[in-house]
Amino acid sequence: MKRLLFLPLTCALITSLFAEEAAPVKPKLEPFGFIKSDMYSAMGGVSSWGTPALTSASSATGLDTNAVSFTAQHTRLGLKGSGATGDITMGGLIELDFFVIAANANAKPRMRLAYAWCRPFKGFEIRAGQQWDIFSPLNPTTNNTNANLWYNGNYGFRRSQLTLQYGFDLGGMKPLVQFSAGEAAREDDLAGTWIGEDNVSRIPLMQGRVSTSFGKGAEVGVATAYAAYGKERDLSTFGFSADAKFPFHALFGLQAEFAAGTNLNNANLFTVGGNGNATVDVTTRGYWIQATSKPSRFFDIVAGFGDEIVSSTVENGKIENNMTFYGDLIFPIGNFFSLAFEYQWLRTRIAGQTDANTAHVIDLAGKVVF
Repeated sequence: MKRLLFLPLTCALITSLFAEEAAPVKPKLEPFGFIKSDMYSAMGGVSSWGTPALTSASSATGLDTNAVSFTAQHTRLGLKGSGATGDITMGGLIELDFFVIAANANAKPRMRLAYAWCRPFKGFEIRAGQQWDIFSPLNPTTNNTNANLWYNGNYGFRRSQLTLQYGFDLGGMKPLVQFSAGEAAREDDLAGTWIGEDNVSRIPLMQGRVSTSFGKGAEVGVATAYAAYGKERDLSTFGFSADAKFPFHALFGLQAEFAAGTNLNNANLFTVGGNGNATVDVTTRGYWIQATSKPSRFFDIVAGFGDEIVSSTVENGKIENNMTFYGDLIFPIGNFFSLAFEYQWLRTRIAGQTDANTAHVIDLAGKVVF
């Protein structure tokens, strides 16, 4: 009888060993992305990342410069995928675009995202690489892709970081806790500064966020960020953000963010107030809100508003307030192609100047997704 039991047990053990050997699945990365072309028309001077350009306008310069520009630099390419070893899943993502502050025909590839991830057990995930910030994590739906409402109330950017997160299911609610440590600032490679003041402080940019999702895609969260600079750490960044998404219905959805902090720009959390220093802090607050509607499969509507205020002392000639309104009409044609029309109004108020600078930007875009 024992021998009869031993034979099936042995067979079962051998089968399980072979099953474990065959279980690992090597991550397979599949291509994704889109090809996008834009035509910009500006009425009034606009600035892109502090430079007069049309490709990603974020502020009004006050110059009487009407201009037209064409570019395909917002095209995006990537690879993503996953694999598994038993109950452990892992994968990665890399994403490139071709951004330059000009409508050049020879734009070079730029790394946007590049990270590996692993889920060693249910609910827990480790991410290592260049990712979106945890602080101020949402992104607006605007065709002005590489402006993204930075300098108009949006703060979160991308950076190399190590992220840990744990989520759990409480039935009607799914709380999520996230923490990351990463590079605080971008070094000035053109000046040969390879080790920055953020590196010298030996304190990374630390970000934490607590959120919960509920219903059909609704989510609310709060986050903080902290970094220090220099051996004496006499300059620091601190910020607080709150975010919310409410997809009430296909005809009406809302998302919004609010953030405030001190010396956020020092940590590449972009603000019109610029960098602070050891003797003078720059404090800012900003917010944006966006509504979306999809009345049919052939027509989407987006409308949004963003505003940023420098609340610390502003020198004459410097920006103290930057505001924008944008509206999009998007026409999907089939499942993978779309045409879009965007209008954006920019108002930039300069300290010591009586009237604010204003500008209008129109964007016509065509995009195919793959």
